[in-house]
Amino acid sequence: MLKEAELYRLDDIALRERITSKNSLQSYVFSVQQAIKEVVSDKFSNEEKEKVLAKCKEANEWLEDNQNSTAADIQAKMKEVQEVCSPLMVKMHMG
Repeated sequence: MLKEAELYRLDDIALRERITSKNSLQSYVFSVQQAIKEVVSDKFSNEEKEKVLAKCKEANEWLEDNQNSTAADIQAKMKEVQEVCSPLMVKMHMG
């Protein structure tokens, strides 16, 4: 019975990590989309904006298609999205 309880505890931890990772990715994508849509600036080309918005859309679709993915998979997707979006976000916040 103790082993069973430990298994459930480990499952709970993994589930919590997965949910936290998923929420982080969703929140990041939403923030980027809102920032890009609200910023009216000649700092960014349409190509830059479209690239970032396409990556955000891809991330949302990936989450839909991979609902049982692990926290590590979601974190890897987050890193992939950040690699595309971060340069534009930094550029936006620099003035």
